[in-house]
Amino acid sequence: MSGKRNVPYNDIGHWDHTSGENYLTKHHEWTDHYLEQASGLVGEDLVTAQHYARKLSTRFYLTSNLNGSTITREITGYGRAETVTPNRLRSYQRQIYGKIVEDELGEVGINDLLPVVNSSLYYPKAIALVAINQGVYFNTYQPPFYAPKGKVVKGMADYGLRPKVWQQFLKRWFPDDFSGALVLEGYIARLLHDPLNRPRWAMVLRSDQGTGKGFLTETLLPKLIGDKNINITSLDKIVGKFNGNQFSNKLIVLNETDNDRKGTYTKLKDKISDSVITVEEKYQNPVSQPLFNGTFVFSNEDHPLYADEDDRRFYVTPRLKHHVDREETQRFIATFASWLNVNYSLDDTTLTGWDIMAGWFAYVAEQKSFNEVNTYVVPKEGNRISDLTVKPRTADQEADLVAALDQDVNKKYLWRVADIREAYPYVKQALVEQLLMDAGYSHREKNNIKGDSARRAGWAWRTYGSAQIKCEGIGHPDNLKPRVKG
Repeated sequence: MSGKRNVPYNDIGHWDHTSGENYLTKHHEWTDHYLEQASGLVGEDLVTAQHYARKLSTRFYLTSNLNGSTITREITGYGRAETVTPNRLRSYQRQIYGKIVEDELGEVGINDLLPVVNSSLYYPKAIALVAINQGVYFNTYQPPFYAPKGKVVKGMADYGLRPKVWQQFLKRWFPDDFSGALVLEGYIARLLHDPLNRPRWAMVLRSDQGTGKGFLTETLLPKLIGDKNINITSLDKIVGKFNGNQFSNKLIVLNETDNDRKGTYTKLKDKISDSVITVEEKYQNPVSQPLFNGTFVFSNEDHPLYADEDDRRFYVTPRLKHHVDREETQRFIATFASWLNVNYSLDDTTLTGWDIMAGWFAYVAEQKSFNEVNTYVVPKEGNRISDLTVKPRTADQEADLVAALDQDVNKKYLWRVADIREAYPYVKQALVEQLLMDAGYSHREKNNIKGDSARRAGWAWRTYGSAQIKCEGIGHPDNLKPRVKG
């Protein structure tokens, strides 16, 4: 990294807090010169003081708190720093040198020699401080637990075989067209190994419940990308006003997405494709923040988002379904999870499934060019973007549903929202519930149904569902008989 220029910044400087290598050279040069001019020390005493200054400044820095007061912070690990007292600074000196070295700095105080850090930012490289445009920032990025091992990557290159259990996982998701699997795999590899050129488009994965999306983003990827580098959140939080804490990561997962309003789509666009956006936290001024994250959109809905017909921000996979059923899928996921923790031997090295997966994604990045997954260009093969750009006839279906709910024959049934949405898929759940209430239906946990001793939860019209006036039965989607639009 030292001396290397990286997009989007023109000047990157840093130090490794563990080894002290790749240090902020300009800061060291400055402290050496400052001690020479201001300390009153010469000869060996000066050289020793310069050494102490370098050593202490790899561990401690100065910054300010919200009140503007200067505080001292200690780097305790990548992405981790703590505010400390002068006593902790002296204790560290005793631990390292067996004495307090401040007295050997001549006429210079220790605070005159520590780096001054503006604030913090997220930059997805294993470095402690980042210098940008004459400022210095503490890097909140924390590397993942598992890094690819050279032997594993070489073995992947020699054999070129995808880990069997990963191959099965992908084949279950993409049984008919494997192109979507290659896009997913390449997308993950780019987030892992080229985050400064992350895909500026989102993957939309619609599925039945329990197909393994949670396993991918809550079990598998956190250890490969880093659990602090994944934000499992919602669309509302991302596009909301106070979203400043949402984007310091490598991957944003929008769970249970169900919002096809064009206004929401407009607010989402820059969060996917721009390099820098404006964010805001409560009681703070809006600030600019660089983006290093990819985006997964997860949903059980067929139409979770609105997209313009010429949109180039989404890769939409076919709907993910169970290979057999949900129970069989859960057994497979359990097998996959167990495999990750099994020990394997490679020459004199002990590996786990985690190491093998980390090695495979490194192989995809280094040897397969990220499966040709590009930063800017959304793949065309296997992309079902037309599923989002087809204009749903929401208004027509809403009118049909209002009319159906008002029919006397339908007032006699107990209705469930899921059944109604099977007949009217473009009418969102919240709107269905509102229309039911507007039509005189109310939701109760226990309703009486003719010929059924059990009491069922659902929506019943006015006095129906009581012991005196029982519902005729549970409403079937066909009973609603929506009009077919040409």
